[in-house]
This record gives sequence, structure tokens and C-alpha cells, in this order.
Amino acid sequence: MNERELRERLAEFRAPGESSGEERLLTLARAALPAAGRRRSKGRVRLPHMPRRLLVAVALLALGTAAATAAVHLGASSGARFAELRLPAPGTLLISTTSGSWAVQRDRLRLLGPYRDGALSPRALNAAFAHGRSLVLVRVANGRRVATVPTKAAVSLPRWSLERDGDVRIAFRSGAQLLLVGGDGVGPGGNGGPQLVDRATLAVAPAWRPRAPRRTIAYLTPAGLRIVEADAHRRVGALAASWHGTPLTLSWTPNGRALLLATRSELVRIAVSPAGVAHVLGRRPGRPATGVSSPDGHLRALARPGRDALELLGHGGTVTLLTDIRANLDVPRGAPLRLVVSDWKG
Repeated sequence: MNERELRERLAEFRAPGESSGEERLLTLARAALPAAGRRRSKGRVRLPHMPRRLLVAVALLALGTAAATAAVHLGASSGARFAELRLPAPGTLLISTTSGSWAVQRDRLRLLGPYRDGALSPRALNAAFAHGRSLVLVRVANGRRVATVPTKAAVSLPRWSLERDGDVRIAFRSGAQLLLVGGDGVGPGGNGGPQLVDRATLAVAPAWRPRAPRRTIAYLTPAGLRIVEADAHRRVGALAASWHGTPLTLSWTPNGRALLLATRSELVRIAVSPAGVAHVLGRRPGRPATGVSSPDGHLRALARPGRDALELLGHGGTVTLLTDIRANLDVPRGAPLRLVVSDWKG
């Protein structure tokens, strides 16, 4: 089906209840404009020019849920693909552009604020963002800021611990320091401000260990790898720096038995015993995998540099493109997009 045929079918589409919806549309449009702005001509009410987005919003509200579900976003440029910025998978996807950070879900798209460096809580109820010298916590459902944690240096790389019962921790960098707060922005155990974990760390996101009996976090320092029980502030493992190239990412395997360290020139697999003893299992040339996996593990979302599209990759190599990101996220054409896929939880 080409674009002309699609537009003809959309023009012929009638959602259930649309006839009554057309009357509601005129009523809502009249109510949305001041009385002085209306003009009469031969017994009919003419409405002055309205922004396209306001007209669309009023139309969908008037026509009801069925029409809103059937709506198709047409790309602003003639070569754009037809797409809706909606997830074909469960959970909440956190992305950022020059316009800020956005939560993308099956049925909605919400701006969370003018942030770029962030992460979602385990059930995607809240998001933690670096904002200058503060850690900011935002409610995903409404975009409301719920807590601000001031620090003495620039904040970066916040990461939530993995508990789903609400009793969580957030590790983040402030300058070179690694700090820890509770999921409500208060120090662990309700003890005031952030807890210091380490004074000198590398600019690599810390990694919480899955399936650990106690909250355990791994991070990198100039001297090497450190593994710490967060609440007890007790080091349980260490490994001297022996990698080649600048470290980029650090992550645990799903079973919590090994760490994967990616640098600019190699991938290093590090075995970690239950007690925290670490040793290198192997290394090979390579680069870290890009993007984030969906909560069900069936899709991977990533953004390619220089492309205004969000790619969703399936296990079979199937690629779904969510395109015309600029129009959906209010980024003007010609302005840098800088699309980053940050997290996917739920």
C-alpha cells in the first residue's frame, strides 16, 4: 500500500460513535477558543486558525478511544515512514534527546524533564536523573519531581538496586566519588544524606549483583575492580586493573556469577565466587553490546548514531523502526537529536 492509498483509507475510516463525535468536536473546539475569536458567515460559525496539534488533540478527544487507537502518525517529511512512538512490548523504555528524557510505553509517551543521564527503578515507578550537582527522582506516571539530593560535585551514572519490594538503593557518582541513597532520596536506613562508598572511581556505571543474598555492587577505580556489600560498607572482592583500553561498561551476567567488562579494545569476563573472590576467566577483542533489553528479554532497543530512528531488534534478527522521532519528541529539524536509549524496566 502506498502513501496515497493509505491516506484515502484513513479519510474513509469511521470509528464507532464518530457521527456523534463530530458534533462533540465542534462543541469542544468552540469551548477551546475565546468567544471574540469566532466569526460568523451565512449562519455558520467559522473558527480562526488553530495549531495542528490542538486540532488533533481535540479531534481525538471528541471521537473517543476507538479513533485514538486507530490514529496513524504520518512522518513530517515526505520520505518518513509511518510510525507511532509506542512500544510493541511490555514495560517502560527510557530515552533521551536534546529536548529531555521521555518515558515510552505501549499506550503513552511522557516527557519526564530536561534530563539526559538517568535510570528506571526496578518496576519503572520512578526514574533517577543526574541534574547538575543534584540527583533528581521523578515519578514516571506524571513526570512530577518527588525528591532532590544535592551534592558537592556534578552527578552522573545513577543506578537502582534490583529489589522489587520497594526497599531499594540508588548508587551514583558525584565527581569521582561513589555515593548511595535510598529509593526515596534519603540516606540508607533513613540516615540523612548520601552514604560514601568510595572516594575515587572511574566514569563507568556501577553494577548491582543479581541473586545476591545482600545488596552487592561492583564498580571500577583507577586501581581496579571493587565489589562491596553496600549496606554494610564492606569490601568482599577486588581485582587489580589488568584490562587494555579505556573501560566503557561493567555488567553482571543474569545469574550473578560473572562480570563482563568492556573497554575500547577488548571484552573481559571475570568470574566472581559467592563470597566475592574474583579472577579473569578470559578476554577477547570486541566492543560492548549497545542498547537495552526489554523486561521479557524478547527485544533489544538501540539508537544508531546519525539516525532519527529507534530500532527494536528481535532474537530472529527482525528489526522494527520507530521513526520520525523528532516530530514525536518536539525536536526541531536541523537541531541535533542525540538520541540515547537509557533503560527498559517494568
